[in-house]
Amino acid sequence: MSITLKRPGLVGATDFNSWYAAAGSGTAYTSDFLAFTATSSQFAGIGAALVGGGVFVFIATQDVWLSQGSNPTAAKAIGSRFVKAGSEIVVDGSQGAKLAVLADAIAGNACLFAVSA
Repeated sequence: MSITLKRPGLVGATDFNSWYAAAGSGTAYTSDFLAFTATSSQFAGIGAALVGGGVFVFIATQDVWLSQGSNPTAAKAIGSRFVKAGSEIVVDGSQGAKLAVLADAIAGNACLFAVSA
């Protein structure tokens, strides 16, 4: 699900656009957490079992490189995507079953949550 806020009277002007999902608990909770460093590492929960047709949102506390595939390795190179700290990135599950993350310069934490699965 998403929410888009627009200024009244301005056609096409978007002030805020964000994806969100309801928080839950236990096995029904559809989020994943990863502490990342200067070594590429993969999510172990839902980030290791993305499904085609599923929509997921990724966000990190520091700048990172993100790679998706059957067994990805994130790198500061072609084949990985740079993601600025605090940016919400929509991930299409059909592009690969796993996500790998690499710190650009500073270690941090990343969260991945399902919007639809």
